[in-house]
Amino acid sequence: MTAAEKVLIQNLKAASPKGKAKDYHKSWKGKGKKYKLRRYVGNTKMVQGASGEIPLSNILEYSSKSPHQGEIKRTYEESINEMAAVMVAEIKKEV
Repeated sequence: MTAAEKVLIQNLKAASPKGKAKDYHKSWKGKGKKYKLRRYVGNTKMVQGASGEIPLSNILEYSSKSPHQGEIKRTYEESINEMAAVMVAEIKKEV
């Protein structure tokens, strides 16, 4: 699972916009091994909004004005086969 998490983080970093939000593409992190058979990946970059700090990933992913709308989901879906292949290779190493 950790190998698949690394693949997704690598792909998200590559697909992330680079520019005004200088550290956005570097801010993808895994949330650890808290849950069995699950890994959570998120972006830690926050920006100031009207009601406090907002995750920049939410703005880019869901804002109707964002040219990057839906990019995180697309990257995840495009990474599924690669993540599965890495997990199968890890299982084969253990056997």
